Amino acid sequence: MKIAVVGDHCLDIDYIGEYDGLMSREIERLPVFNCSSVRYSGGGAANIVQLLSGLGAEVYPAGAYGDVEGEILMDKVWQAHEGIWDNEETVDWMIEGQPTPSFIKYYQGSGQHIFRMNKKSEPLKLTIEAQLIENIGQLAVDAIIVADYDETGNGIVTFGILDAIIKRPGLKFGTSRTRPSVFGDFDYVVLSEKESQKCDVEEYGDLDEPQLIITKGADGACMYSDLFYMRHDRPHEIALIDKDKHLTKDIGICGCGDSFLSAFVIKKLEGLDDLECLRWGNAAGRAQARKLYGAHTLTWQEIGMEYTDLYGMVTA
Repeated sequence: MKIAVVGDHCLDIDYIGEYDGLMSREIERLPVFNCSSVRYSGGGAANIVQLLSGLGAEVYPAGAYGDVEGEILMDKVWQAHEGIWDNEETVDWMIEGQPTPSFIKYYQGSGQHIFRMNKKSEPLKLTIEAQLIENIGQLAVDAIIVADYDETGNGIVTFGILDAIIKRPGLKFGTSRTRPSVFGDFDYVVLSEKESQKCDVEEYGDLDEPQLIITKGADGACMYSDLFYMRHDRPHEIALIDKDKHLTKDIGICGCGDSFLSAFVIKKLEGLDDLECLRWGNAAGRAQARKLYGAHTLTWQEIGMEYTDLYGMVTA
C-alpha cells in the first residue's frame, strides 16, 4: 500500500543522562545535567513516516527541510529506515530550503521527561509552497495523511496545499494540534481529547463530513459521525480500555497518538471495519507507551501482543 504523509516534518533530539549533584561554576549555581547519550528521531509528520515505514507501508513524505536539523533528519534518521528510500523518487517530495523545526528533550535514565526546548519554524516560503502544490498534484497513493504539527501558524499546511490534497484520489486523514477544523473535507480526523476542544465551528468552519476519532489516552478511543455528536458525547463506535488494563508503571507517552493513527490507517486500507481499526490503533498506542525516551518505531508483533492482551486472539 502507498501512503503519503504531508505536513511538518520535524526533528526530535533526545538527551539522556542524570543530575549528579554538581552545580555550575557560574554565579547562578545551576544544577548540571550530565548527558550520557543523544538520540535523533523524526518528530511530527516525520515520526508518522517512520512508523508507517516500520509497519511495512510504502511511504511518500511530502514537505520541506533545511539547516543542520534538516540534514540530520534526511541523512541520518531517515537513511536508517530503508523503506523510506526504496524508491529514489521519494526524495523529490521533500523540498530543500525551509528550516526544519526541532524539539529537544531531556530525559533521565529512568525515562522521566524533565525539560524540553523547541526551535520553531519560520513562515513558509511562497516558492516552496508552489513547488509542494505542484508535487502533491502528482500523488497517486491509497491514502494521504496530513499532519499539521506546527503551533505557531508557520507550518507548511496552508489552505493552498489543503486544496491540492483534496483533489487527489485516496482516503484523507488529518491531525492537528491547534486547528483541526481545516480538515472539514477529509474522510477521518484523528485528535486527542485536548485537541478536540479546539473544534470551533464559528472560527474554523464545520466538521460535518469526516469521521471524528478522539483518542482518550489509556482509556482508548471513540468515533463520532460529526461535530454535533462529539460535543454531546454520542459516539457510534467505541473502543475503550478497561481500567484494569491501564499501564501503571512510570512511562512516557510521546508518539502514542502518531502510533494510533499509523496503525489505524494501515488497517483501514487492509479493509477492516472502523471498530476493528480503532482497536488496532489502541494496541499501537499502548505498545508505544511502553518505550522510553520519546517516540520509536513499532513492529506488528509488538502491536499484536497488546491487541491480544486487550481484546483476545488476533484474527485480522
